[in-house]
This record gives sequence, C-alpha cells and structure tokens, in this order.
Amino acid sequence: MTSIFDQYEQAFQKSSVPSVADKSPQVPTTGFVNLKLEDETPMFTKQKVNFAPTNTITHLVVGGNTIVLAMANNVLLRINLSAPDVLEEVKLPFKLLNLFMDPSGTHTIATLEGSEIVYLLPGSAKTKSLSKLKGNFITSMCWTPMGVVIFGTAKGDIVETEIAQDYNPYIKQLFTINKRIFDIHYTQNVDQSEESLVLVSTVDRIYTFQGYINKDKPVFSNMFLTYLSRPESFIQEKNSLKFSHLRFFAPKDPSRSKLYAWYVDRGLLIQELGSAEAPVLVETAPGVVSFILTEFHVLLLYPDHVTGVSLLSKQMVFEDYYNETHGRLVDIVKDSVKGRVWVIAESAVFRYKVVREDRHVWLMYTEQAKTEQDWVRAKAACQDNPANLDIVTQKQAQFNFSCGEYEASALLWARTQAGLETIALKFLQEWQVDALRTYLKKKLERIHNEDKAQITIIVMWVMELYLYELGELRSGGQESSEQYRILQTNLDIFLALPQVTEFINNHKTTVYDLISSHGDKYNLIKLTIATKDYERHIRHLIQEEQYKDALSELCAKKNPLLWQTFVPTLLQGAPKLTVDTIISHKVQLDVDQLLSSLMSCADETVQIRFLEYSIYSGIQCQLQSVHNFLVLLYARHNEDNLNKYLVMQGTDPSLLNYDVHYALRVCREYNRMRACVTICCVLGLWEAAVDLALDKLDVDVAMETASLPSVHEGGDLKRTLWLKIARHVISEGNDIKAAVSFLEEAEELISIEDILPFFSDFTCIDQFKKAICDSLEKYYKHIVDLKDEMSEATRSAEEVRNDIQACGNRFYIVQNSDVCPLCEVELVNNAFYIFPCGHKFHSRCMIQNLDSEQRVTLETLSRTGEDSISSSSTGEVTYAAQGKNKAVDLFLSRECPFCGSHMIELIDKPFINEEDIERIALEWE
Repeated sequence: MTSIFDQYEQAFQKSSVPSVADKSPQVPTTGFVNLKLEDETPMFTKQKVNFAPTNTITHLVVGGNTIVLAMANNVLLRINLSAPDVLEEVKLPFKLLNLFMDPSGTHTIATLEGSEIVYLLPGSAKTKSLSKLKGNFITSMCWTPMGVVIFGTAKGDIVETEIAQDYNPYIKQLFTINKRIFDIHYTQNVDQSEESLVLVSTVDRIYTFQGYINKDKPVFSNMFLTYLSRPESFIQEKNSLKFSHLRFFAPKDPSRSKLYAWYVDRGLLIQELGSAEAPVLVETAPGVVSFILTEFHVLLLYPDHVTGVSLLSKQMVFEDYYNETHGRLVDIVKDSVKGRVWVIAESAVFRYKVVREDRHVWLMYTEQAKTEQDWVRAKAACQDNPANLDIVTQKQAQFNFSCGEYEASALLWARTQAGLETIALKFLQEWQVDALRTYLKKKLERIHNEDKAQITIIVMWVMELYLYELGELRSGGQESSEQYRILQTNLDIFLALPQVTEFINNHKTTVYDLISSHGDKYNLIKLTIATKDYERHIRHLIQEEQYKDALSELCAKKNPLLWQTFVPTLLQGAPKLTVDTIISHKVQLDVDQLLSSLMSCADETVQIRFLEYSIYSGIQCQLQSVHNFLVLLYARHNEDNLNKYLVMQGTDPSLLNYDVHYALRVCREYNRMRACVTICCVLGLWEAAVDLALDKLDVDVAMETASLPSVHEGGDLKRTLWLKIARHVISEGNDIKAAVSFLEEAEELISIEDILPFFSDFTCIDQFKKAICDSLEKYYKHIVDLKDEMSEATRSAEEVRNDIQACGNRFYIVQNSDVCPLCEVELVNNAFYIFPCGHKFHSRCMIQNLDSEQRVTLETLSRTGEDSISSSSTGEVTYAAQGKNKAVDLFLSRECPFCGSHMIELIDKPFINEEDIERIALEWE
C-alpha cells in the first residue's frame, strides 16, 4: 500500500517535470493527413522497490539480473531480480569501503578496511579472501571482455588481474600515475579497429592509453609498456573538489563506448570518444553526489533529488525530489547491459523506468542543424515518425529557401504536408517559377489518386506555368530557341504522366479551354492526338478548311462514328473529295442520317455517285427514301440508268425498295415514258402499259410488254394484250405482210381467225392462205389426239377391273406348326390375322401390342358398336353385332404391325418412356 508520503512524492515529481512538448512546433495540416504529436509520457518514471532494509544502505552494485547492496552493519544482500523475494545475506568481517560487480552480475568483489579484499561466491552466502590482492587499496575496477580485470588504486597504480572462484588470481602491475585513481574504464576503439583504449581519471586529469593488447595474459602489458618510453596522453582540468566522477555510455555493446562525461567542480565535461573537438561543458549546481550517463541525458544525483539534463540542449528536462523519510540519497547506478537505472537512499531503493528518451532529440537536432549532415542526423532521430519527419523536412526546406537554394527547397517542401497555396505563394513572391513548377510536379507524385481536388489544382497550375512561358517565348519570336524546345519537352513529359493523363481524359473541355486561351494550336492538336480525342482534332482541321487532312485522319482511325459525325460537314466543304474517299475506302455509313446533308449538296453528280455506292457497292442500303432520291436524280439526268435501275428492282411490289407511285409521278414529270411503261407493269396495269407503249413509244416495246405477264396471271390477259397490239398494227396500215409477221411473233396466243375481223371487208386474203391451212391442220391434229386419249382410258379401266377380280381369289396356307411371333403360341389355337407380307398374329396379341393411342381408337369403335346393338330391335341385334366385329377387324387388319407405317413412325421413339427413366435408373443403381 502506497503511503501518503509516496503519493506526495509522485505528485511532486510530475509537477516538477517541464513539458518539452511546449517547445515542439505545431505540425501544419493541409487536409491531406491529420498528424498527431507523440504521447508525452514521462521519459523517466520513478518506481520504489518493495524493500525495507534493516540498516542504512551504503552501497549498491547491479549487473545483469543481480543486485548486491551493502548496509552500514557490514551486511551484504544479494537479490536475484527474477526471484526478488529471496534474499541472500552475507556478513562481512570488516567495514566495507568499495563494492564492484561485473556487467553480467556473476562476480562481486568487496574492499574492506585493513586492505582486505574478498570475493563473493556465486550462489553462496560465503566470501573468499583474495590474498594476492591484499595491500592494494582498490578505488576503481574495470571488467573486460577478455576475462581479465584492470583496477586502479589510491596510490595511482594500474593493475591487471584475473578473478575466478576456483583458483588464485595473477597480479600484473601495468602502469603508475602516482595519483589516486577514481575511475578506470576499458573500451575498444570507436573506429572499429582492433586497438583498445583504457581511460583513467584522477582528481584533475583523464589519461588515455591506446594500443594493441596481447592474446596471452597479461593482456595489457604490451600496450602500457609503450608508455614507458613516451609521455602519457591526458586531459587536465582544474578541480577544487577532492574527487571526480567519470561515466561512459555504450549504445549496444558495453565494450564499445560512445561518449563519456567527467564531473569536476565547474560542471560536466562531455565528449565523444575519438572526437577532436574540445569537451562540452554542462554547468551543474554544486553538491553532485554521483551521476549516470544515458544516450541523450545525464542524471545528476544530489542529496535530496535527481535532476535530468539533456546532453543536446544542455537544459534541465526533469527534477525529482525525494521524501525526507527515505534519508539522504547515496548513489545512482546504471546496469550497463540492460540499461536499468537504480537510486539508493539510506532507507529505500528506487528504480527509474526510461521511456523513449530520444523522443525530442529530433527537435533539438533540427534547431541546431546547419549542414546537410545535421539534417540527416535530425531525420534519422525521427525514427520514421511521420509528424516529426514532416517538421524536420519543412525546417530544412525553409532553411534552404532562406539561403536562396530554391530548387532544393522545392523538392523538400513537396515531401511535406505544408499547405500547397502557402508554399506556392512563397515561390511566387520571389518569382521563382522554375522552383514552383518543380514543387508542384513533385507534389503531384506524392498525392493519392483519390484526392481529385488537389490533383486538379496542381495539374492546371503546372500547365498554366508551362503555357505562359511558352506563350511569352512565342510572342518574342523565340519558338526556335533552345529554351523553347526544353520547355516544350518538359511539358510533353508532364502531360504523359499517368495522373495527368487520367485528369485530362476526365476534364478534356477544361484542359482544351486552358490551352486555347493561350492560343497554343500546336499543343492543342498534339494533346488531342495524345488523348485520342480524334473528334476534336478532326473538327479543328475542318475549321481550318484542311479537308484532305481531315479525311486522311478519318481514314486512319477507321471509326464509323467519326465518319458519321463529320461527313455532313465534309459534303458541304469538299463533296467530290469526300465521296471519292468514302468509295475508295468502302466506308460503312448510315445513309438515312446523311440524306438531308446529301440533298443540300450542290453537285448532283456527287449525289448520284454516293447513292449508287450506298445502294450497289458498299452499304447495300434498302431505305425507301434513299432509293426514291436516286430515282429522282436518274429521272432528271440519266434515263438509261433509270431504266436499268427499274429492271434490276424487278416486278414484285413487295420486294421493291422505291415507292412505285412516287417513281411513276416523277417519270411522268420528266417525260421518262419507257420507265413509266416498266412501272405500269409493276403495278399490274398491263393494258395501260401496252397502250402507253403504243402511244408514246413503238410496237416493239408494246410486244415486249405483252410478253411479260406470267402464267398465273392467265393466258387470257396475254391474248388480250396481243389482240390490242394486233388491232393497233392492222389499223395503222392495214398491212397484210406486217399482220402475218405479227402472227409469227404472237407464238400461238392468237390465230388468223382472231385478227381477220380487224381487216376491212374487201381485203384480199391470198397471203393468209398458208396461215389458214396451218390453223385447220392444227385443229385436225387436236381431234386425233383426243381420240387416242379416250382409247387409252378405256384400256386402263378394263385392267383395273381384272386386278380387282384377281385379288378376290388369293389364298394363304397355314401350317399346324405356325406360331404367333408375339406370344410364340401355335397360331390355330385362337383367332388370327394373316397379312399379305406373310406375317401372322393372334388377334388377342395384336390388341395387347397396340400403343395407348391405338387402344383408345379400338375402345371407341367397340363402344360405338355396343351402343348400336343395345338400341337395335330383336331382329336387328345379329346384324349390329356383325357390324361391330367388322369395324374392329378393319381396324386391326389395316396394316401389319411389323411392316406397316406405324412401325416406321416408332423409329425415333425411345424404348423407355420419359416418366419411367428416373425410376428405372434408380433400380439399376
């Protein structure tokens, strides 16, 4: 249970920690991403260990998972942090002076009064005296990865030894500096070389010994041996204190320290190992008892509080005062392996939890950055935090901008969430158009496709900048300049970007309007081609009266919709060229939609050619309006083509593509009589057609017309037409020779007796003598043919009668062994039928073999016969029964079940009925 003093202490600790977040700049937001600053959890949180010492605590060492603390009553307590409730108590024989532990927590050495040195056995409450070390007042000790230990003494000796519980250590004095040694530390060189460093601190100096170590023991003898013949390397600082503290920090490997801090009277001197720069002074308040060093902070222990100072800003980041009930603060130590920080008071033990102490390092690096290396370090310190990285990048961009490096700042700002308009305004105020363009283009690369508004602004803005500069160069007559070429190339590259292409395809009108506003025809045409907006490109060519280029573009694209759109306009501007192109490329068009444009074309020759192509060659158009227009043009200009067209269309009114009545009216209007005759024939006005031919044309046309009626229209019609022509021929000249010639043309439709009435009474018929004889001969031949036909009919009737009589005398022989093929029972046992094919069946079997439809028919016949018997009188019953049996017999004996037509009808009928298929399939499973 937490006491009221501890609760007050925790509250005081929180209230004493200044918020570094107050110094953090706000992240600018543009609506792209709502960034959030880091959670300001305290970097160093104190936790009191649940431990109540029985006496005043004087020392504490920690390594790995083991803590050893010493109390004023000469008792050591060893605690395994994995099982903190189990305490190992070790009683010391003398007063404790110093306590040392290796980083792993395995070895613990205590120096006692009287120069006694003991080794705390692992896993035991006993100690072992290190007699060989006796007499050395050890003030500091350093554990190395090689398994050896180097320690410093109050006399200034540097000694190498080896600590182990199972054998006595060896002793090798390496060097002496004749001053009390307060701290000694081993590390490998920071440049990853094989050289080793040993740093030794006295009250006013730090010695640095550097060299190669031995593989054999003693390990450090050769390295220190070189300093016998050369002066030592050291840093000296005036120190009025009687002591000094030297602490190191190693990021990962304890054997490779990164930096050190040395406490003297004027404060902390901090320096990176291997750095040529002078140490940095961090001023501290007097009274420091001890301190530890982390990567970015130093924790200073005072008698009543702990203060945290940033190594970068040199500012205090927190201050933690302790309750007086815990007594004076004794020491602060850090586990070099696990990084845990421990603080001991006289009557309590505390542990600090370090939480992301590097959270504000990025900001401090940013505030100090001046070079590219500084900015790289600041960004690396952000640890992929997007909000922090954005702030650093904006700071760097502003720094470059203020230095006049506009292109570099544009590239950086494009990677941030800074407001688009704000940054663009900065460049415009300095009239840095190139940098602005770079910024916008790079910004576009980073925008998501879903952010349509930002894409619209950027694309239009970049295009405006390019078009403006191109327009300025054109106005100055610099279209051939290298600058113009570079700008145009960059614009082409920009327009080819996927995002820009997508935007243009979705906002073509807006983009075209922008380009048109700058009068840039070249880019307008180029863009229509690039976006495959062929309609706008062709329309532009037509507006420029470049009809040939427009037609070439249409031919190249082979798009029927484009042809359909622009042919009406092209027919007005270049009719002949347009029709020639359509015919040569066999373009398929909807002629009905083009008819009005075609009718307004001034060149009727072009109209005819287009219609002929539409009807005969390419399109095979059958629209009546198109055909009517062609009939009109033919009637006006070309009668021969009109006649050919009408003949080609045929005489079936249901198959004609033109309006017959309209065509007749047009042909009469333009006096095309031959065409009128043809149309009258189509309408079935044969007599009118012949009359028109005789009246307006000649006898040959009339005769040709009279020959056209088909057989189904009747021979009387042809006879009538030919008689009409004969009357005209005779009445015109009363020419006997012409009449005879006409009879030969009539092909027996009319005879001499038909035309004789047309002659006058006093006409000499000598020339008709042959025609009259031929007519009489024909009549005689016809009479003889009729007689022969009658004789043939009489003979055929006699043969039929003989065949009927012969059928009544046919018979078949039935053997006793004959069986019915349906039941395989002897045939003579029951009533049976014999068919002309030789098949024999029982009547009963035939009835059973009938299908459902035949059974219905048989039942109907039987029922009808039974009704007749029941309604008959007594004298008529026998006769009715005979009628019933006769009807059934006729039905059964009409055809053989095996040879009759019913068997043929069953060829495509399945053996199994559809309703039985599923049942039978289940039975077979």
